[in-house]
Amino acid sequence: MRWKCCVCTDYDLCTPCYYADRHDRTHPFLRYTTEDSKLVRLPPRSASNKQDVHGLVKGAVVVRGPHWRFENQDDVIKPDQIHLKQGDKVIVDVDLNTFQKLHKEHSCGWNDGMKQCLSEVGTIVKIPHSTIMQLQYEDARVWNVIRHVLNKVGSFQKGGSVQIIDSYNAAVELQVGHGGWNDRMEDVLGKLGKIMDIDGDGDLKVEVDGKIWLLNPVSCTQHFDINQQKIARPAAVDVKKTVSQSSTITERLSSFHGRLPPDKVKEYITAAFEGDLEKVKAFVTNNPAKVDSRADGRTALHLACNKGHLPIVQFLLGAGANKDLADDDGDTPLHYAADGEKNLVLEELCKQKAKMDTKNKNGLTALHIAVSQKDSASVDVLVNFGADVNVQDADGDTAMHEAIKNNDHKIIKCLLKCEKLDGSKTNKDGQNIMHVAAIKGNERVVEKLIKQKQSLASVTCGPDDFTPLHLAAINGRTAVAGMLIKQGNVQINAKDKHGRTPLHHAVHCCNQHVIDVLLSIGADVNIQDEDGNTAAHLAQMPKSSSAVAEGGDVLVQSILCMLAECGADLGIRNKFSKTPLDLCKAPEVKAKLKGIADKVKGRQRDRDDIPPHWTTMDNQELLVEALKPENPLTAEEYKDVKQKFHMTMSNADIVSIRRIQNRTLWDVYHATKRTMERKYGLGAANELALFHGTSFKCVEAIQHQNIDPLLAGENVGTIWGKGAYFAIDAKISDNYASSDDDGYRYMFMARVLTGQIAQGARDLKRPPPLDSTMPNALADAVVDDMNNPRVYVVFRNQQIYPEFLIQYT
Repeated sequence: MRWKCCVCTDYDLCTPCYYADRHDRTHPFLRYTTEDSKLVRLPPRSASNKQDVHGLVKGAVVVRGPHWRFENQDDVIKPDQIHLKQGDKVIVDVDLNTFQKLHKEHSCGWNDGMKQCLSEVGTIVKIPHSTIMQLQYEDARVWNVIRHVLNKVGSFQKGGSVQIIDSYNAAVELQVGHGGWNDRMEDVLGKLGKIMDIDGDGDLKVEVDGKIWLLNPVSCTQHFDINQQKIARPAAVDVKKTVSQSSTITERLSSFHGRLPPDKVKEYITAAFEGDLEKVKAFVTNNPAKVDSRADGRTALHLACNKGHLPIVQFLLGAGANKDLADDDGDTPLHYAADGEKNLVLEELCKQKAKMDTKNKNGLTALHIAVSQKDSASVDVLVNFGADVNVQDADGDTAMHEAIKNNDHKIIKCLLKCEKLDGSKTNKDGQNIMHVAAIKGNERVVEKLIKQKQSLASVTCGPDDFTPLHLAAINGRTAVAGMLIKQGNVQINAKDKHGRTPLHHAVHCCNQHVIDVLLSIGADVNIQDEDGNTAAHLAQMPKSSSAVAEGGDVLVQSILCMLAECGADLGIRNKFSKTPLDLCKAPEVKAKLKGIADKVKGRQRDRDDIPPHWTTMDNQELLVEALKPENPLTAEEYKDVKQKFHMTMSNADIVSIRRIQNRTLWDVYHATKRTMERKYGLGAANELALFHGTSFKCVEAIQHQNIDPLLAGENVGTIWGKGAYFAIDAKISDNYASSDDDGYRYMFMARVLTGQIAQGARDLKRPPPLDSTMPNALADAVVDDMNNPRVYVVFRNQQIYPEFLIQYT
C-alpha cells in the first residue's frame, strides 16, 4: 500500500510514514493498495481525526472482497457495481495515456482539454448513456467521460453539509440551467449550508442563513464535521417486487448458499444454481430418482430456471424433472423463470407443456410476475403460448391491470393482441381495465375496449359510482375523456353517487383542458349536485381539491369566465343559499363575470373566440397585458406562471410577467388544435405549457410573428433537431436565454401542441415518420427522451402560441 501526494510531484509515502505525519499534513493524498488498483482520494490529514485503533471498532462496516460470489445476500452492491448518479463527485483513476486511448477509441472522442479531468474532481450533471457520464468542473467546462474510468469520491445526501464555491465568476456561470443566478446569492459564496433537498437533476436545495437556494452541485463541496461524522451502512440495492408479494423469488434466493444441507444434494443444487452442467449431469446420471431433490424447498430446476441456465434446464427436463413442481411458496419453474426475466427458459418450459396459469400463494401466475418485472419479452412468450390474460391475483388484478398501472406500453400492446382479453374483470376496488385505463390516461386500451364492448365505457365503479368519464375528468386525462365521449357514446352529464357530473369534477380539480373538451361537447353547466352546487360554485372552492392544493396551478378566474361564456347561471343558489357570485370575493372579478353573463344571455359561447379572460381588445390585433399580483383580475394568472417558473428557477427574481394577446396567432393556433383533434381525437392534441428561452432582440418579433423554428440553433445549437426548442423545466430553457445590456433575461411560457411525438436527432429538419411503413404519417414533435420527455422540438409555428413573457434577473 502506498500514499501519493496530490500536490507535490512524484511524492510517495509508505503506510508507517503516512501515519507518522511525514510530509505536509495540509496536502490531500491518493491511496492505492496495489499497482493497478483504483486510487482513493483522501482529505488532508490536518482535517482528519486521528486515534489509535485496536481490534474491531464499533460501527465498522464489512465490505465485499473481490471473490464474493453470493449475489446480494448481504444486501449491498458489488465492488464493480458502484452506483453513480447525478450530483456525485468523481475523479478519473487511470493514467493520461490510458485515459486518452480509451476516449479516442470511444464514440465520445478525445479533446486535449479533457486532461483537466485527471487533476480535478468533477460532478456528474447528466447521464446520457449507461456507459457515459457528463461531468462539469468548477470552471463550468463540461466533458463526456467513459463511466468505468471514474471513481466516486463523494455523494450528496439530504441533511448533509456543503461548502459553496467562493469564486463569483465561476458561481454565476455554473448557475445557468441550474436555477439561475441572483445577485443576492453573492452573500452565500464561501459559506457553509445544509442540503434540504435534491431534485431529479441532482441540483441541491441548500439552506444558508435561513434562506434556501437552488445550486449547481458543481459549486458545492461536501463538508464534514469530524465530531459529528458517523459511519453509515451502504444503502441496500432496491430490488423490484412483484405485485402482492412480500419478497421476490430472487430475494428469497439471496441466502440460498448458507442454508443447503451438507451432502451430495448440496453440490448438485449448487451446480445448477451456478450453471455447472457437468456436475449436474454427473449427479443425475448416478441418481436419476433424485432429479427433483429439494434444498430449502427448491429443486435444481427451480434455480436453473431463475438463473437462465438453458442447457441445464433442457437436460433436467429430458431427465424427467417435474416441470410443474411448486416450492413451499407455490412457485413453479415457470414462476422462477419469469422472476429471473429468462424468456428463453420460459419458451422451453412452454414447449414442454408446462402449466402456464398456476397460481402461487399470492395468487400470481407467471404472467403476473413477468408483467410486474416489466419484462416484455417474457410476456410475449407467455401470451403466444396461450397464457390466460384474465386470471386475477389475490387483489383481483389481471395482468392488464398491472401493465396499465406500470404504464408499460410494450406489454400493454402485447396484451391487447389477445382476443380473449376480458375488460369487465374487476379488482377489489371495483375497477375494471377501462377504469384503470381512464385513471392512467391510456388511450389505446380505452379505444380497444370500446370497440370490443362499448357498454364498458359507462360502467360505474367504487363507492362513489364513478364512470370512466368521471375518472378521466378527475385525473385530467383529456384525450381519454374525448375518446369516451366521441367513441364510447357515454352520457356526458352522468351523475355519481353525490350528484356530480364529470364537469363538476373537472372544475373541482381545475383540469382546464378537460373542462374545455366537456364544454365544447355541450356539458350542462347548471346541473346541481346533492348540495345544490353547480360547477361555478365548485370553481369557488379550489381549496377542497387535493390536486389543486398540492400543485398550486390555479386559474379560478379563467375557469369562471369559461363557464360564464357557456351560459352558467350565476344566480343559482345552493343548499346554503349561496350563488356563485356570492362566493366571489373580488369586486372586479364579480363585475367581469356579470358583464360576460349579460353579454351571453344564455347562448352557447363561440368556441373559436378568443380566451374569455383576455382583456378587451376592441379592434387591436396585438395587446401586451402586464399581469399584476395586486390586481384581482390578473393575480391568479400571475401566481400560476410564477409558480411554474420558480419550480426550477427559485433563485431568479421576476421583474414582470406579460400576457401576449395576438388575435392572428391565436386564430391560427386554435385552428391547428382543432385540426389535430379531428385527426387524433378530441383532447388528443396534447397541449402543454412549456418554456422557451430567448434573447431581448427577439422578444418584439415573437410577440408579433411567433417563435420561428427556422431560426433554430442561433443561441445554443440543435441537439435534437432543427426546430424551435421548448422545455418542461424553466431551468433548461434558461440555457437558451441571454441577458440584455441591463442584465435582464427573457423567457416565454408558451402553449405548444405536441401531438404525437418521436425521438429527436441532430440532423432532423422535420419530424420523422411515426411508423416506417407509413412514410407520410409524420410525428408532430420530437423529444430528448421518449420515456421521460423534458425537451420538445416543433417544426411548425402553427403549433405554438407564445402566451406569456417572463422578464427576470
